Order: sequence, then C-alpha cells, then structure tokens
Amino acid sequence: MTGAYTGRYKIAGLSIATGPESHDDIFVAKLDKQGRPLWLKGFNNAVGLLSSTGTSLEVDPKTKNIYLTGFFKGRVDFDGIILEETGMVEFSGVPADIFLASLTENGTVVWARSYGEEGHDLGWDLKLLPSSGLVLAGAWNFMPFVQYFDLAGNPGERIHLIAGGVTENITLAGNGAFYISGEFWGFLQAEHINWNTRGDINGFLIKFDPCASKITVPGSTFKSYNVITPNGDGKNEYFVLDPALAGAKLQIYNRWGSKVFDSKHYENDWNGNGLPEAVYHWVASHGCAGTLKGTVTIIR
Repeated sequence: MTGAYTGRYKIAGLSIATGPESHDDIFVAKLDKQGRPLWLKGFNNAVGLLSSTGTSLEVDPKTKNIYLTGFFKGRVDFDGIILEETGMVEFSGVPADIFLASLTENGTVVWARSYGEEGHDLGWDLKLLPSSGLVLAGAWNFMPFVQYFDLAGNPGERIHLIAGGVTENITLAGNGAFYISGEFWGFLQAEHINWNTRGDINGFLIKFDPCASKITVPGSTFKSYNVITPNGDGKNEYFVLDPALAGAKLQIYNRWGSKVFDSKHYENDWNGNGLPEAVYHWVASHGCAGTLKGTVTIIR
C-alpha cells in the first residue's frame, strides 16, 4: 500500500519519520496475507514544507517488482535518486509533477522518474497491462490524461481530454481496451465526443479501444515486404512491417531456428546487418492483431 504521512508513521513495530524540511512524505508498505507488515519505507521531500504522496501501485506477478505513482512538489529523494519539480514552483497548496518508480519486492528502488510541465501535473491511478507495460492516469497541465509507459519508465503515447479536470480511475477491459473515469469542469472533448458541464464539477466515464481505430483484428491481411536489399543505395534497406503493426514485438530466425534479431518494440530498423544472403523467418506479436508469421529474404 502507499500514501502520504506527516511526522512519525507507525505500522505495528515498524516506523518512519518525515524529513526535517518535509510536510507530507510518500510511504510504501508491504503486508502479508494476514495484514502484518513486512517492511515500511518513506521517501522524503527535501524542499521546504512541501507535500508529496503516493496514490497508486501495481505488483508484477512474474517479477514481483512494484510500480508506484503519485505526485510531488519541490524535490523528493528515492534512496539517492533525486527528482526535482519542473520549474520548482514555490507554493505548497498545489501538486506539481508526477513521479513513477519501480521497487523490488524487498523495497529496493530500481528506478524513479518524474514527468510534467509547469502546470498542475498529477499521477493518480496506475495499471499493469497484460501485454507488458503500464498505463497511468491523472492530470497533465490541468487536463485529464492517460499515458502508456514501458517497464523501465520510458513514456509512450499520451491521450489528452480537452477539459479542465483529472482522470482518477482506470479499469482494464481486455484486448488492450480500458475504461477511464474522473471529473471535469467546463467543456470536455475526447475525439468525436463533446460534453458541456451541467454543474460546477461533472464526472465522466469513457472507454478507449486502441484496436478499434487501427482496424487490426485477428485474421486481417497485413502488407509486409518479404525482400530487403541492404546495399547502401537507400532503397529497400530495411524490413518494414505494415503501419497497423507499429510497435509490435518482432523476432527473426535463420533457417536452423537460431534467433538472429529480437525487438520488444520494432521500429522498422532491421537490415540484416552482418548476416548472409538467405531466407529468414519472422514472428510479430501485436496487442491488437495477435501473432503473425512470414519470411524475409536478404539480397545484397
């Protein structure tokens, strides 16, 4: 579990204390199935009486790694990894930047990163995707948003709603789709959907289906060239997948079944460098299209 604490925080026989300059600090605790604490950690803010809080976490069932999000102002210390707010806005009432961090199952910090601009940036909910990766929801510069990240914290596509407000919850719906809910004020626009507020603050519930807009259903026909000629003339140098398969996982094997290339997020950048002329077999895995197979021939 995660959240914020002030002063000294105790769970059973474990305790942590805020830093000398902190107001609210981030805590993470691991409990066993009976609710008994196994460990408790705090991450202190180091600039004035400013607040930080953890808002959501996910645990990878395979690696047991913990992924944690929230927001902070000023400067926060994740066991020696210092994150600093964009612009260092010096007033305490408004959260400033989003943090995303990974810990081992024993609480050791693996990495920590911050994201945001000089406006109101808030990490509120986090979900681990079945296909690997994370989706984070909150507010970006006072607007509701969701964004994809890989498991190293590298940001991917960000989806904004045109409105003032915050996305507060994500619910996964299968096959890459998910629901988001939250609150907004004024006018809200999300692609072809437009809403006007009927009060000071209104709620929203929206379903996103990344496969629907890409027309990539299992069994569809995709165009991928089966010959490359990497001879330096600038023509047909790279193996190119159909644009609808952008970001697919790609593996390429020689005729003996030995893997010669492996990419978790293929960007049309394989040219068979160092490999002899031959026929190679490829396997692409895509969240919307499923698994596809084919061959590609290198001719120099």
